[in-house]
Amino acid sequence: MRCSSSSILFGATLVLGGVATGCGDDVGVMPAASSTSTGPAATTTTGVGDSSSGDSAGEGSSSTLGESSSTGVGTTTGTSTSSGSETTGGGEGSSESSTGAGGASCGDGVLDASEACEAGMVGDTTCPVFGEVVCADDCTLDLSGCSSTLTVCSAPAAFLGVAQTEAMPLVDVVSVTDDFFVADVDVSVDITHPWVGDLVARLDAPQGVASSVLFAAPCGLGTNIDAEFDDDGMPPSCGGTPALSGTVTPQTELRDLVGISALGEWALVAWDEASFADNGTLDSWCLELSVSADDPVLCGDGVAHFGEACDGDDLNGNACTTVPGGFASGTLACAADCTFDTSGCSPDPCGNGLLDAGEACDGDALAGATCDDVPGFAGAGLSCASDCTFDTTACEEVTCGDGIVNGPEVCDPMALGSSVCEDFPGYLSGTLGCAADCSAFDLDGCVATFVEACSTPSAPISDLLGPTSDTVEFADVGTVTDVNVHIDLAHTWVGDVQLDLISPLGTSVLVFDACGNVDDIDAVFDDEGSPVACGGSPGVSGTVQPNEALAVFDGESFAGQWQLVVTDVSSGDDGVLAGWCVRITPTEG
Repeated sequence: MRCSSSSILFGATLVLGGVATGCGDDVGVMPAASSTSTGPAATTTTGVGDSSSGDSAGEGSSSTLGESSSTGVGTTTGTSTSSGSETTGGGEGSSESSTGAGGASCGDGVLDASEACEAGMVGDTTCPVFGEVVCADDCTLDLSGCSSTLTVCSAPAAFLGVAQTEAMPLVDVVSVTDDFFVADVDVSVDITHPWVGDLVARLDAPQGVASSVLFAAPCGLGTNIDAEFDDDGMPPSCGGTPALSGTVTPQTELRDLVGISALGEWALVAWDEASFADNGTLDSWCLELSVSADDPVLCGDGVAHFGEACDGDDLNGNACTTVPGGFASGTLACAADCTFDTSGCSPDPCGNGLLDAGEACDGDALAGATCDDVPGFAGAGLSCASDCTFDTTACEEVTCGDGIVNGPEVCDPMALGSSVCEDFPGYLSGTLGCAADCSAFDLDGCVATFVEACSTPSAPISDLLGPTSDTVEFADVGTVTDVNVHIDLAHTWVGDVQLDLISPLGTSVLVFDACGNVDDIDAVFDDEGSPVACGGSPGVSGTVQPNEALAVFDGESFAGQWQLVVTDVSSGDDGVLAGWCVRITPTEG
């Protein structure tokens, strides 16, 4: 629930809200003050209970009973009125008016015992957080000017696009100058961007003590964000313009920030995860805080707030495998003091003598390995250390460069033997070398018949996600004579799939846009290939001709990044780009 405020001023200006409504995630925002409060002085108001005398024959006196003192937020103390019973017999001391001798008169400038306040005089009563207590016309305390909500906003109109990355994001800051506890957090964000599925944003609390991810690549190809992020909101639903709007739940809970100090700089951190050009602006954002003079974090309320590892069933997303202690399985629980209870977790299986997942060895279980299988060592004597890694203490250390190819060495710079460049596919001539660590032959001095760059992104393909893009890069400098492309992708209706190859100079070729109800592609696209035949498994295979000639690239420099763009043009069938390669035959000389 978002607390209402009387006004919002942009430029990171503090705004006091309206009457406190007790809004928040699960913590009241105006708790009762106490003698140990760290905030402003506790509110104390004194009221007098209502009473009247019913004596018809007495002295007409009235008694006022039930004098009380109460402290806390929003406490309004009523005033009592006292009147004597009117007698019919005119007895001594009979009373005809409540304002007789000694009676209270609201507005006379005198604070009588039966009045909570008197024009301009409210005693020591103060608002628990913000605002001013005033005296109403009937001499009761008016707390409507008190509030526990503040809003700070910024309107940077800042560029948000491919220039910002997770390592170098856009950071915009607002400041809070009041030192109260945070009891609830809501964030409103207004972003103009043509593809919000590229964007990620989080809220960082002062001093970096905690943060919450507001959204992470939402809504695919939707346009613009104008939404309030509130733990009590609805799950985001993408549609319309803006694509993300209304009051929605954040990616990670904002209630994790409850209990920290509001004082300091709060930052909205945002970046663009895509590598191609869709740019926009962070137009504005607002931070709305409900605050309290007392720490609202209560262990046992079932919500893991700031400073609590857990609370009841709320484990803050943790399990046995994510908490310290090296646990491999089991059931994590929360102790009464809101710390993790790991008594139901099982320890790491290292030491059970069995070769479990993630272990190189365990006791005598070496999986058939010897010293020769460990880089830098040879011979016998391999054993297993207590942490289930190999112990090479008894192995013979191999020295690369000693002119001897032994142990795990593939070659030695001083002992290449009869090996030459021509022994390796794709190389015509040149000088063969050996890597500095003797782990592989060095082909840099060989002359290649072709150069090839590959990628295995395992990237999802779906019309809901927009185009899938991946790149490979050639560090070599040269000119293209011929280009072939190998594509390996799984898709249940390849007729939905369009493949485009883009060179470092920006030249684009439509590689594939064919076939219908066949599954998967595992084929080499080559101008000299056969026409595409749709059928079999995979549905497109072998060496086939592209839709447009790859010869368009001939004569271009091939150094730099080549980009493959996979577009799913229809709904209902999805897939995965498993891998792809670009093979280039350079111009000789």
